Formats: sequence, C-alpha cells, structure tokens
Amino acid sequence: MTGNNFVIYWDHNVGETYLYGSEITYKSIDQVFFENNLMASGLQIHTWHSAGNFPIRRAVSPLPALQPGIKYQLTYDAEVIPETPLYIEIKFFDRFAQQITRKIIKFSGEVFEFPIATYQYEISLLSSGFSKMNFHSLKIQKQQEDNKLLLQKEGLSISDVMHASSSATTLRVIFVEPIVGTMAWVRESLIAQLDDVIQITSDRSYAQFYLSDRYRQLILETLSELQQDFDINTVQFIGYGPISSQAARFFATQVVNGVAHITDDFGQIARSERMQNIEGFEFFKQNEPDSDKFIIYHTPPKQNYYQMSQLSRLFDYSDRLEKYIDFIK
Repeated sequence: MTGNNFVIYWDHNVGETYLYGSEITYKSIDQVFFENNLMASGLQIHTWHSAGNFPIRRAVSPLPALQPGIKYQLTYDAEVIPETPLYIEIKFFDRFAQQITRKIIKFSGEVFEFPIATYQYEISLLSSGFSKMNFHSLKIQKQQEDNKLLLQKEGLSISDVMHASSSATTLRVIFVEPIVGTMAWVRESLIAQLDDVIQITSDRSYAQFYLSDRYRQLILETLSELQQDFDINTVQFIGYGPISSQAARFFATQVVNGVAHITDDFGQIARSERMQNIEGFEFFKQNEPDSDKFIIYHTPPKQNYYQMSQLSRLFDYSDRLEKYIDFIK
C-alpha cells in the first residue's frame, strides 16, 4: 500500500476547538457538524498538533510525520453554509517552539512545502464568513502522487483502467481494504500482475464500507459506463479483507456476469459504538446469501486490525492479497 497519503479526522478528544457560541455534533468520525453564527472571520475553529507537542498535549498526534523539503498537497472534504472558501492555516515551528513560517491554504488541493528546519507543526481550520460546516476530513499527500481517476467524488476514488488490453472481456475491480488514517491504494507491483483492473478506495472512515447509499450509486454508475464503453462480458470483484470482501460480495450480485473473489473473513469486524453512525454500516451488516457468484479463498487466522487501537494506523492486509493473487487469476 502507498504510505504517503494521510487522512486526518476531527476527533472530539484530539486538538483544540473554538467553543464559545459553537454547537458541535460528532455524528461519526468523518462527519462533524459545526455551527456558530457569532464567530468572526479569521479565528481558528479547530487545530491539530503534530507529535512535537506530545508531552504537552498528552494525546496521540493525529498529524503525520512529514519529510523536510518535500512538497505536499492538502485537500479538504467539507461543506459550508453559506458557500464560501474554507481557509486552512499551517504553522511550522523549530525545536525551540519558535514559529518558522506559516502558510494559508486558500483552496482544496493547494501545495505547500514542509520547511527544512521544522520540528513540529499545526493545522487549523479558519472561519471565513460561514456559519455552518459539515466537516469530513483533511488529506495530505506528496505532490508527485497523481493517480489517474475515473471518479473522485465525496471521498470516493475510482482509478482509471490499469494495464488495459485491447482484447479484454473481463474487468477486474479491487476494493481496497480500508486502513485507519490513510487513503490506501494497492501497490503497483501487485496491480501489474493483473490486466484490465480498477481500484476503488475512499478517504472516509471505514470507506463507508463501500455500501452507503451514495457510494453504491456512484460505483454502479461508473461500472455501467465502463460496460457500455468496452466489450466487457465478466466483472470480477476482488476483496481481501473483512470490508473489501463484503463489498465484493454485494456488487457481484448487482451486475450481469459478476463474480466475487473474496476471503473467508468477509464481514467479520469488531463492532463498536463508534461505527453505528457511519454511513453504510447498516447495509454492511446485511450478509448477502451464499451464491455461485462467490469464490472464497480460505486464509489463515489473522488478528482483526480494527481491534488494534493505535497500531491500526500501521496495519493492512496487502500481504494477503499478494499471497492469493495467483488464485484470483
């Protein structure tokens, strides 16, 4: 998986929030409603601090460690009312907590350079004349990362067809198993072993299980367009973990000549109260009945990464995909 694509959420117990006159509803980890009709422009709504502040803040840093001298792209996923730009402030500090410089991000996708002497940094959402905001996440990625996409909307990303062949009649669709704190992609060394493949990933929490109402609509519309544009007889859906396999099971039943290659731990994740309000969760709980569309790969037992607390940021299932990719072929 790529390791330079970081997702930052507004957690209620991490960072600092402007509370005076504010009404804040934490619906889920990636959906926070903020309202303040009295807040002046330019004030900090919420601030995240990097690991350099750890002894003072007494909390695990939600911000990734960035490389000095490297350029990064910062994008945000949020809706504001009335519609106006959402400004984001980044401050950079040296090891003596002296500010080196600051950068104001004025549009989603703007690039900034991480200063050489930076020891710690902080990111703040700034008020800019709006009274209401529905905040989902921030995303930081290296500037040179530029995956060609068929669709990028509402946190969902669908890659262009990779390693396309002129005579292909089978489209392979890989649902990327979500990793907490990052928007993951299957690495190229694995993708290169398959022809005519697209990847589906998301920066929303748990990827909305790929089964929220909106995600189901967007995915099926994209697949329908591909089937119309190309001579596709079979769509092979691929999952390699609890969430991706459950998604593959569902979508295999939604298209003609669909088949799902999945692992036998489909749908098996530790349920928590935090999941209850994440879009797609209720649909995720509904297991599809057994079908001849499902080809199950039996995997050795593996600890569920959603139970691994802080280590969950570092854990993924890509090694499993590597082991059974010949089975998929």
